[in-house]
Amino acid sequence: MATQLLELSNSANWDTVYSTSVSATYLPGSTSNHYPILPVTVPFLFETHVLAVYVDSTTAKDRWITGGWASRRIQTGILIGGNPDVRATETQRLIFREINLILYPTITATYSLVLDIPYWFDQWSCQVWEYNGPSGDSNANLINDIQTQLDRMEVKLNSL
Repeated sequence: MATQLLELSNSANWDTVYSTSVSATYLPGSTSNHYPILPVTVPFLFETHVLAVYVDSTTAKDRWITGGWASRRIQTGILIGGNPDVRATETQRLIFREINLILYPTITATYSLVLDIPYWFDQWSCQVWEYNGPSGDSNANLINDIQTQLDRMEVKLNSL
């Protein structure tokens, strides 16, 4: 299997593509009990398979660790209940107040991203970045190097 070579440390290789903040609805007559915040579906399709997600909250406790879960949805053509999207891979836990790197395997050209929010949050915000830098494949690089060497050898042989 090929190894992806990414330049993750270069900030120019990342684009902020989505940001949102949502708040829970409180139960009638209550200032402390609220309904869970519904999952957030990013309203466009992703084409890159490397993302970073940061989750924050203005009302969270410092001891909270889990900030949510990210899952990829793809279209399969199988239709049940009117929804053609299926969960493509395991859901990834998002660590609260840390940048979470998500590397999805390349099995489709596009996919959607769903962010599930823990029930204990009454205010939740996130930022999503998409990697736009070089993503060289080590096997492809080796093949290109070999092809270049073969081309040089062919030129030398033809000149004899």
